[in-house]
Amino acid sequence: MRTTFGQTSAFRITTYALTLGALWLSSPAALAARRPCDCDNLEQVEEHIAQQEFLRKLFQQWEEYMPTSLNTPEDVRQRALTLFHLTFYGVPTEVPQGTGSGAGAAYGTLLDPDEHCPLVKYLYDEKGNAIIRETQRSREEHRNPPQLEQAWERITEREYPSRECAALVRFTLAHERHHQHTCQSPSTPKSNWENARFFVKNDREAYEAGLDILYAERDRLKRQCEKHPPRDGRWRGTLKYAYVYHTFNSEILEKGSNNVYLDATGESQRGERRTVRARASIDAPSGGGNIKLPYRASRQEAWFNKILWEMPGECGWYKKTNWKFDAGNEMRSEANISGTADGELRIDETSGTLTIEYDVPQMPEGTHTRHDWTKPEGTCGERTDRKSDTTQGRVQTMPGVSVSMKVTIDPKHPNDVDVVRIETDGTGKGQHYWALQLHRQPAE
Repeated sequence: MRTTFGQTSAFRITTYALTLGALWLSSPAALAARRPCDCDNLEQVEEHIAQQEFLRKLFQQWEEYMPTSLNTPEDVRQRALTLFHLTFYGVPTEVPQGTGSGAGAAYGTLLDPDEHCPLVKYLYDEKGNAIIRETQRSREEHRNPPQLEQAWERITEREYPSRECAALVRFTLAHERHHQHTCQSPSTPKSNWENARFFVKNDREAYEAGLDILYAERDRLKRQCEKHPPRDGRWRGTLKYAYVYHTFNSEILEKGSNNVYLDATGESQRGERRTVRARASIDAPSGGGNIKLPYRASRQEAWFNKILWEMPGECGWYKKTNWKFDAGNEMRSEANISGTADGELRIDETSGTLTIEYDVPQMPEGTHTRHDWTKPEGTCGERTDRKSDTTQGRVQTMPGVSVSMKVTIDPKHPNDVDVVRIETDGTGKGQHYWALQLHRQPAE
């Protein structure tokens, strides 16, 4: 059996996960030619780490306890992709598509030791839609119905196109090399690639290999980019706030459970997500007071409902069909804002506490989009074969957010505050997150 797993770039924003294999290393000179990461890339490295840690933890959980619904590597891939989208994007169609900078698989590995497990590039048309073709084996065996796959072509690491700095390329290839080493190993039977547990374990190990490179790069950049503030006794640092709420429900349509279409099987999915993020820079007098805080913030709200099912059918006596039905709708609202807010930093010497708070105003240039689709396939006539796919959008104002945090100053380290706080909201489905980092350089 010839199998591929695409490198889903949304999993690393601009690189690719849920892959198996990486190709033979091109010469070190090929990688050395890529520009080194600099201070402007530090936040991007942090974002990659957050996404990779999410996936590593997810696969580690499945390695310890595999859900009964995950029977094949494809089940694992689809479930991980869905959970990732809900966590980092909200709904699938809002993720950038299929060009190497989004959720469509851009690169992957052909899981065929006879072919030396080559790295492959998946092909898309000018509109970003995947190009589908019949597999070689299906053509040779004249299968009916034919077996389809996304079109691909081989690619080497030297040809790997990326405008990212060197470390962000290296961590991707480290992930891939781990898979390729396993794929090419004579001690790895081909049947292992059909085993979901084997896939989960191997991918968890690959995420760890990539994270090792990201951790080292983050440490290097922090040392290189650390700025020494003037010794004037002022508090300087950042306050980060985030709120994330999401729900997801999946229902399997078993054969016989639909009282109209008894032979139908499939799945329906529903999900909702809300996220608020705010980050402010702090520069305040030693004793506190009213301050100005440069900030940037965002708010996103997303909801989706979709169904995908299929059933056997026929168009008279002469044509057997496999009727598929794909329908649903998605809505998304989002806005971003940046500026300078009025805030206050208060020091209570009696209780030894520090409090900081500020308000982000309304976001007037938000957008709202709605996507509805109905895509039947394999039906017999116009009444049942009508397709629709519409997207509507408008500008809207999104609410602002108030951010505040109160912490106790450690008397042993009165000039340093480094506190992370996580609290569950009243629904149990959302979490608030605060991270306050402050340093007061003693005055000379």
